[in-house]
Amino acid sequence: IRILTIVAPRLGLRSGALRALLTMIHMTRASDWTSGETVPVCYRQQIKVAAASGVTTRTTRSHEAILEALGLITKAVGADGSRGKFGKGEVIHGISFSPLIERFPSLLALAEGVEEETRHTEIFRRRCSAARRSFNKALSVLIEADPKNATVPLFLAIKADLPRRYEGMGLNELQQLFEHVDNAARSCWDALTGSAESTVTPEVFCRP
Repeated sequence: IRILTIVAPRLGLRSGALRALLTMIHMTRASDWTSGETVPVCYRQQIKVAAASGVTTRTTRSHEAILEALGLITKAVGADGSRGKFGKGEVIHGISFSPLIERFPSLLALAEGVEEETRHTEIFRRRCSAARRSFNKALSVLIEADPKNATVPLFLAIKADLPRRYEGMGLNELQQLFEHVDNAARSCWDALTGSAESTVTPEVFCRP
């Protein structure tokens, strides 16, 4: 369940279908998942799954089709929609999780990749914030020390273009943003150093 929750966005599994899948998992006997002898199958009627999920049977039917198309379940029911074991257990009608079990190693690897990317994303969010503070500090000091410095308008333009928040930004975007802000901060500090040590205006992005 934890792995499915993590990888759902990468699989294109939306919240409604994910909820239906988790509901059916909960409605399956726990021992069927651990015995190693029985295939986990949800025998609950569609109307009961729908009620537990808080949706209509039509929506549940649609969710089942999505899950089957994604290769997470197989669905076999009687002509009248019946589910259960028949013919002394030789005929099984219901929602089988065999495909999900077969795919679990790849889903686990995907989840580990997602968690690693999430960790790096948080690291670069913090790096962007630190670089931004350094840039703002350098620009503030530069404006106070040398407001007519030729680089000030450029740095002000860079500051105005920076995003206010980092929500929705992927790892690659954050890495590029960090490099951009870090370079701007270094250049701003260099401009400040050049302004203090030279009687001429330094070239943009060049050390004095």
